[in-house]
Amino acid sequence: MKKIPLLFLLVALLFSSTKAVIVDVDVIDDAFQPASFVIAVGDTIRWTVSGVNPHTTTSTSVPSGASTWDYNFTGVGDTYMYVVTTAGDYSYICTFHAPAMAGSFKAVEVMTIAEVIEDIDMNFVPDRLGDTVAVQGVVYSPNYQTSNSSFYIDDGTAGTDIFMFGPPVLTFNSGDMISVIGEVEHFNGVTEVVPFDETYWVVTSTGNPTPSPTVLTLAEYKADPEMYEGSLVGFVSLTLVSGTWPGSGSSANLSFSDGADTVVFRIDSDTDIDGQPEPAWPQDIIGIGAQFDNSAPYNSGYQIFPRYYATDFLPPGTIPVELTSLTATVTPSQEVVLNWATASETNNKGFEIERKSGINSFITIGYVEGSGTTSEERSYSYLDKNLKPGTYVYRLKQIDFNGKFEYSQEIEADVTAPLAFRLEQNYPNPFNPSTKISFSVPTSGFITLKVYNVLGQEVSTLVNRVVEAGIHSVDFNAAQFNSGIYFYSLEAGDINQIKKMTLIK
Repeated sequence: MKKIPLLFLLVALLFSSTKAVIVDVDVIDDAFQPASFVIAVGDTIRWTVSGVNPHTTTSTSVPSGASTWDYNFTGVGDTYMYVVTTAGDYSYICTFHAPAMAGSFKAVEVMTIAEVIEDIDMNFVPDRLGDTVAVQGVVYSPNYQTSNSSFYIDDGTAGTDIFMFGPPVLTFNSGDMISVIGEVEHFNGVTEVVPFDETYWVVTSTGNPTPSPTVLTLAEYKADPEMYEGSLVGFVSLTLVSGTWPGSGSSANLSFSDGADTVVFRIDSDTDIDGQPEPAWPQDIIGIGAQFDNSAPYNSGYQIFPRYYATDFLPPGTIPVELTSLTATVTPSQEVVLNWATASETNNKGFEIERKSGINSFITIGYVEGSGTTSEERSYSYLDKNLKPGTYVYRLKQIDFNGKFEYSQEIEADVTAPLAFRLEQNYPNPFNPSTKISFSVPTSGFITLKVYNVLGQEVSTLVNRVVEAGIHSVDFNAAQFNSGIYFYSLEAGDINQIKKMTLIK
């Protein structure tokens, strides 16, 4: 039996358990510094006294569902910490020095990059243009600017550019997980998140795995380049057909062909590529899907940004490489998506997917058929549904047609309970006739999820029971209803969240 290469790479970007950040507020004699800021839900505020006068931090207004606070500091160096669990606007005072000594902050939910960059109306401009958002992702590019900061990050759902004018010019390493809060902007066709200042880029961990490229033909890329904006893509056996390889300190637009189609690749002078020896063509090339189009409707000027000379220009046939990436992503319905691939297979009947939690033994939870014998790369996926919060260990059991088998290495995925009640926007929306509604519950309890028409009349009850802590989803089938706007409401105790959806038949 020929072994199937199974080198797993766990991309630990489980978005129900994002990395928390601590925001420090200095309590001086007559002010809070900073006096106002933006923070992500799940982050912590830490007030620390440096002034000698008596002080408190006392909430004066909080969003519905959020906890209030009132803390009397004991003296210089004393601290108070508050975990933000609810999105909205907060204000607070020092009772000894009010109203002059006051502070405020705005809390926003952490979103996936796919949510941030979505363009549902397909007008080539992000739907959340101008919105304040919080995202987390792994850096996988150099800084594409000399005097500014421009790094691409990926969170497993999509990638995007994080841009900020300098000074200062920030430095991050590939594999750094960063938490960013800023505004969604659109520049020359590219969606960007622009942090408010350098304090809104925070490294939460280092040495994380970076995304593997999606291998495409040039025709596949050109068919829908918007799909790959901000994402890492790879192309096999390309030849330079126009443009001159750039010398040191120069940028260049080079046109490459695979014999059927041609795409522009932008060699940026802020990378380590310019000035390197020109490769012998053809080459496999990896880069980031990008664009340069400064006029509406922003549907042209698509190009690829290679990042590094050593990793992004490879001998022909090198990609897809002989490694398998296992990506564990927690979906809104608390499912873990497992993906893996093989570079070649011989006599491969299929894969049993095994899982264990805690001290329990492995159990078989699914089976995926193999591809028999092939020298071509094959990709596979499996969806593990309805998981409770906890740490899960996965492995694959590869089985031959003759009954022989081998195990892959083990990998872990953490599924944690959400920090707050949250009702998600239904998807798809608009819809016909079915749509999925997801919601997060931080603690076990009785909840109702109901649908109402525009007259406020209840038309459907989707949930009316005790649910466990976690992320849940239900399907709403509106086949019997007329086209129009409907509202759905999540109620849990004194919490009531409502969203709107549109049925189009």
